[in-house]
Amino acid sequence: ITHIGDDAFRDSEIDTYIFTGEANTNALTIGDYAFYGAAFDDITLPAHTKTIGKYAFAYTDVYDGIVLQEGVETLGDYAFYQSYAYYAVTVPASVKTIGAFCFSAESGAYSSSFPKVNLTVENSALETIGFAAFYGNKRIYSITIPASVITIEPYAFYGASYIGTIEFAPNSALKTIGAYAFGGEGYTYAPEIETITIPKSVTTIGAYAFANARYLESI
Repeated sequence: ITHIGDDAFRDSEIDTYIFTGEANTNALTIGDYAFYGAAFDDITLPAHTKTIGKYAFAYTDVYDGIVLQEGVETLGDYAFYQSYAYYAVTVPASVKTIGAFCFSAESGAYSSSFPKVNLTVENSALETIGFAAFYGNKRIYSITIPASVITIEPYAFYGASYIGTIEFAPNSALKTIGAYAFGGEGYTYAPEIETITIPKSVTTIGAYAFANARYLESI
């Protein structure tokens, strides 16, 4: 299989999805809204998956998990938006772009409405963490930004108030930290970091990048 079309399994209730395919076959593209609103136990995407479209797994109800294998390169905008989950999504080293609002949810949503996310640091190809990619995510407690990341776009971790530790991998290539990237609203919603070391490669820190980070003591 090389393509799963838009809305292909939208609002479905299939327990388990099993796909076949090797990494050297033609690339698989998962279309926009492909599994939008679906309820299932688990899914392991084949190794030849390259692109996950917009809203592909948004509003899903997943019991066991979604497994992304090495080979995926693009996670589309809102791809896992408000995915009610009992699992953690591990972003493989092959991913180059995490789209806007990818691992976010509606304002005021319960913490379980956010997928927990682990970024693979070693040999990562990740270059861009998109606009509001982790906006308000309440299931991330610490995060290490891979050395390959060049741009953290505005609002990327805005309101992710449960984050207590943010680290940058050694030899970071980071150039830009966007506006409000690690900020929050008032004194409640900014990440609860106490200290952060900005990589020497950074040339731009946007407006309000750490706004209202009330626990921040040193940079």
